[in-house]
Amino acid sequence: MTMRFHPLLLVLPLFSLLGASACFDSPCASRRCEVKTSVASSIDFALKVEEGVSMGFDLDDRVSENGDGKSCGHADFRDPDGAAGIDNNASVLFEAINNLTEASIEELIRGSINEGRLLMVFQLFGIDDIKNDDCVDVEIFQASGVPLVGTDEFILGGQTFDIDHEQPRTSIKCAHIKDGVLYAGPFDGHLFVSILGVHVNLSLSSAKLAANIDENGITSVTLGAGIDRDEMHSVVDQTNDGTISDIGHYLIDSLADMGSNGTVCQQVSSTVLIETKNAFLF
Repeated sequence: MTMRFHPLLLVLPLFSLLGASACFDSPCASRRCEVKTSVASSIDFALKVEEGVSMGFDLDDRVSENGDGKSCGHADFRDPDGAAGIDNNASVLFEAINNLTEASIEELIRGSINEGRLLMVFQLFGIDDIKNDDCVDVEIFQASGVPLVGTDEFILGGQTFDIDHEQPRTSIKCAHIKDGVLYAGPFDGHLFVSILGVHVNLSLSSAKLAANIDENGITSVTLGAGIDRDEMHSVVDQTNDGTISDIGHYLIDSLADMGSNGTVCQQVSSTVLIETKNAFLF
């Protein structure tokens, strides 16, 4: 007996394969391929709210007091709600920088964003519920393009950019959403900085983030991490004013409070505050 196959039976497997391959590179390949994309419209380093108080995270899972050897003698902050163990020693450094410059760091960085030199993208994969979800994958990377800027001097939402494949990508597996806030970490990654002629990828260690989200994706991010002090030295060395190199290096080294090798701390705890707009990618 000769069996005949309907042509559709030959075509359907092909469509099946195409459907699978569309999600093959997604970190949530086994989940729904819904992607939400946001781009940073402002980036600022969190400063002290008041003496001993700062936004941020407990990055080293330790509450350090003055003289603690594991934090190279630095005491932790408390957050505005009173939680102890907050690591954000870089707030001292960036407060000093703000006092030395006419424009704030936030304004300088916004200039880089508006010119398209610093387009930090956040993508969320596999969201089932924007209020509560136990596994959402996150990608953080750089885009390229020339943004449109609104009358408020912030980039407009709903724009489309290219992916900058020359910059590293940070992948976070199975973050979770609780009551509309996305939580992730600890993870290691990178933070690209482009400001006033300085271009550097900062390595993030023991990073944690909390992000507010809506139906379009992330709307704001608090990101904390330990940043390698040698890479921070590189930022200082690339500035036009070479006279601040020595004092800058000294301040960075004196603020290092994480990544102790037993005698010296190799990282400075930092917290970045980011506002975003929804975006699309080619």
